[in-house]
Formats: sequence, C-alpha cells, structure tokens
Amino acid sequence: MNDLLSALRHATRDAHSQLDHHPVLAQLLASELSLERYAEVLLLLYPAHAGMEDVLTEYWCKAPVSYDLHRREALLRSDLKQLGHHPAEPSRWPAPQSFSAAVGMTYVIEGSRLGGTMLARRIMRQLPDAPCRFFAEDGSQQWSAFQKFVLQHQQLIDHNEAITAALKGFDCYRTVINLGYPEQTES
Repeated sequence: MNDLLSALRHATRDAHSQLDHHPVLAQLLASELSLERYAEVLLLLYPAHAGMEDVLTEYWCKAPVSYDLHRREALLRSDLKQLGHHPAEPSRWPAPQSFSAAVGMTYVIEGSRLGGTMLARRIMRQLPDAPCRFFAEDGSQQWSAFQKFVLQHQQLIDHNEAITAALKGFDCYRTVINLGYPEQTES
C-alpha cells in the first residue's frame, strides 16, 4: 500500500471510528432497523455527503491534474425519493485549498464507498425492499482508481496537508450530521 494511504488510514483512525460510531450511523447497524429510521438516517447523511461531493467535483473539474470523482449524490437522492422524502440542500463545505487537501478530502469520500458496501449487505438483509443504491454501489473499482491516482501523483502531495484535510473532512461530516440531529450527545 502507498505510504500516503497508510499514513491517512493511521492518522484518521480515531476520526473514522467516531463517525462510524456516531449515533445516527449506528442506527444502520441496529437489530431492529425500520424503513422510517433508515429514511431518517439517509436524510441526515444527504447534506453532508452531497456538500462534500459538490466542492470536490468543483475542485477536480478545475484542477491541473484531474481526478474522476464518480458522484453518488443522485443515488442517495433517488433512495430518499423512493422512500417518499426530499433531501435538504447540500451543506456548504470549505473548498480544498490545494491539490494535497483535495486528495485528503477525496480519501474520505472514496473510503465511504467501501464502508457503504458493507452496510448495504446488512440493510438489504433487514429491509429487503428498501432502496439501497447509495450504499450498494460497489466501491472497490473506484477505490482502486483512487489508490492508483495517489501513487501516480505522490510527488505532488504534501502528506501533512492531505492528512489535515482528511481529518477536517471527517469532522465536517460529523458536524453536519449533528446539526440535523440535535438530540445526540456525542462529545
């Protein structure tokens, strides 16, 4: 594995764990997941996820070295629509200020694809009729493409900037979810 990706994984381990164990996301692992609860979680995820994809898409479209970010926002919106809900507007994320920062933020979004694949299996077992395109999209090919991109451009990436941006990405994700979930008491 690439040194930067190893450093990112190690440096973001706690932030990743905090997000994985967030009371909102933990509901997806509950033994009694209902369609209503599932829809509530997707509604809380949408502004965070769509907002991050928006700033990354804008950055990568203008960057001298471009990354092909495959957006999943439409899949999440479609799942919500099928559940009878309309999502809130995407959150406004701070734009990456450098190539390295964009790589760090992209690490967060691409990693979420892999986690989503694992969640999808559990959700589809509990709620076989629930729309689950957002989580079920196979992230392995996109993750491989991201790893290859990082390897090809590693000389351009400042590790500290990428790590700082990834940590900020995890923090922003949690913050946006918390704004929609005021009764949570996460520290």
